[in-house]
Amino acid sequence: MSVFRCTQQHGALLGTLVVALLLGLAGGVAPRRGTVLPLRRRDGVWRTRGLLRNASLPLHGAIRDYGYFYAAVSLGSPPLTFAVIVDTGSTITYVPCSSCASSCGPHHQGQAFDPDASTTSGKVACDDYLCSCGRPACGCSPDLQCTYTRTYAEQSSSAGVLLSDVIHLQDGAPPVAVMFGCETRETGEIYNQAADGILGLGDSPVSLINQLTDAGVIEDTFALCFGGVEGGGALML
Repeated sequence: MSVFRCTQQHGALLGTLVVALLLGLAGGVAPRRGTVLPLRRRDGVWRTRGLLRNASLPLHGAIRDYGYFYAAVSLGSPPLTFAVIVDTGSTITYVPCSSCASSCGPHHQGQAFDPDASTTSGKVACDDYLCSCGRPACGCSPDLQCTYTRTYAEQSSSAGVLLSDVIHLQDGAPPVAVMFGCETRETGEIYNQAADGILGLGDSPVSLINQLTDAGVIEDTFALCFGGVEGGGALML
């Protein structure tokens, strides 16, 4: 998986920088579907770069005001939108579960995810191939549902169950089946933060990016542009 980061000094540069970084990884192979963009290499040779999906998620927040950048992602059927922190150091994507109640923080921006209200949601059993958490490994609840736990350097933590459902990439194409965490407990900064959860972009088979790559939905490349201390930016898939 390849990831590039850039910073935005002027608003007009953002689109150019993102496209340039994506094009810079051209392999010259025509995509199975999606968008084909022209690429002129430094040696003057023109080639093409194929994008399976043409999805762009605007980034919000700022280091100065929030301490993080976040994107809005829509999960489930009907879709619910959550504000999730983009984190290349995390491997699991998770949002608060409706069963979390007071064990999850009161300051989140969106409503909790209710698996029973989504027509495409399913539990991940302990013996399911989707029960994969990277490190640390998954656990198993008394009712044999796959569980996860994550603890961070500042001693905050997130724990919950794994679900299978769909994510809407906001590019006009059908939603995609993914696995993500449904939180049943938060502590520390995760409990207190305004964002709903984490968008795991780390290099692990269970990260959202690698799930989409393995499913043949996107290439194994994405661009992540941060808009500096004042905020803004984009995540392009």
